Amino acid sequence: MDNSTENWDPALTRLLSSLKEVQSDGEDVAFLSELLQSKQLHALVQVHNKIVAAQCKDDKFYPLLSNAMQVTLEVLEMFGEIVKSSTEYDELLKLLQKPHFQAILCTHDAVAQKDYYPHLPDIPADADDEEETVKIVQLVKSDEPLGGAQSAEPIVGATIKTDEETGKIVIARVMHGGAADRSGLIHAGDEVIEVNGINVQNKSPADVLSILQSSEGTITFKLVPSFGKGGSRESKVRVRALFNYNSAEDPYIPCKEAGLNFKKGDILHIVSQDDPYWWQARREGDRVMRAGLIPSRALQEGRIIHERQTEPQTMDGKPALCSPSAANSDCGPKTPCSPTPNATALLPCKSTPKVKKIIYDIKENDDFDREMIPTYEEVARLYPRPGLIRPIVLVGAPGVGRNELRRRLIATDPEKYVTPVPCKY
Repeated sequence: MDNSTENWDPALTRLLSSLKEVQSDGEDVAFLSELLQSKQLHALVQVHNKIVAAQCKDDKFYPLLSNAMQVTLEVLEMFGEIVKSSTEYDELLKLLQKPHFQAILCTHDAVAQKDYYPHLPDIPADADDEEETVKIVQLVKSDEPLGGAQSAEPIVGATIKTDEETGKIVIARVMHGGAADRSGLIHAGDEVIEVNGINVQNKSPADVLSILQSSEGTITFKLVPSFGKGGSRESKVRVRALFNYNSAEDPYIPCKEAGLNFKKGDILHIVSQDDPYWWQARREGDRVMRAGLIPSRALQEGRIIHERQTEPQTMDGKPALCSPSAANSDCGPKTPCSPTPNATALLPCKSTPKVKKIIYDIKENDDFDREMIPTYEEVARLYPRPGLIRPIVLVGAPGVGRNELRRRLIATDPEKYVTPVPCKY
């Protein structure tokens, strides 16, 4: 065996030797022989053997006892039989009787016995095999203040509704980053059958909400999954808001508690656009991982168009001085064709020329309307490149204060902003 085959795996070497004994000239045998002699295969086998060897090392910590609390109680019982005491005795007795120390021992025993897994109820013996598939999901109730919540979203990170066709309680929306989303077991469209063992069939969403509000700790859901509606991946779209939004003042939002308030100029991370009218987003830089509802671009554009049609405005967005549809308009000059009530026409009036009406097509004017209707501006995060200096150019007429602005900008952070120095090439 040459030097190149000294480090080969023994199992592969024996397999290759057995293969050479096969009296066959077929293409399959030749392909297998070439594969077993390839350096790439032997390198992968060596990596696999090292990983297995590293995993087999017994360097983990194992508990010596799984009933430390029981031992502590027995020690306390023995201490009660002691007549004479000492300073060390009193100190140890106080330590073993402290509730915090006993809580640590109980936690140790739970981890040692692996008793931290959720205890699900057993399947009934008389369960029908043809019954529709159900799943049992346990979620920890959110510690956030409800504040008179009118939906289940602040509690479990999902909203519920009554299905219009069946009348059953279903999951309407799962908020990204919430407890339901992190579990990966609850999806939009799932039918809710029970909440903490209470049957919610023929109940309203308000009844389910009262059950959730009165629950403490772990909440158990019994659901009928909606097949074909898996979880959606989080998008990476970021936009800059061009308007202020307050969900408490929005009468059309499906769930006010799930709304996300923002101001003009805030950067929003759009995590879901599944709903054409209500997007799920987070403010860039917020530590809260749960997303909130914001109006989509199409919904906000429709609102602005409706407001402009209701209240006449000029091209710059300011209200017009008078409406062109007013019956007694005093905006135009008084001519013989538009006399005042006490005036008499001196010249024959010409008929008003007919204006051809053109039907508005939103598809042809979509790009133009988005420029005229400020909603969201898509942005991208720009990561700084080492060694690459980005120039900032201040443009303006002479005497507007460019030099003063540059001086103040440099004074805010001298290490970040510097004045360019001309160099000779």
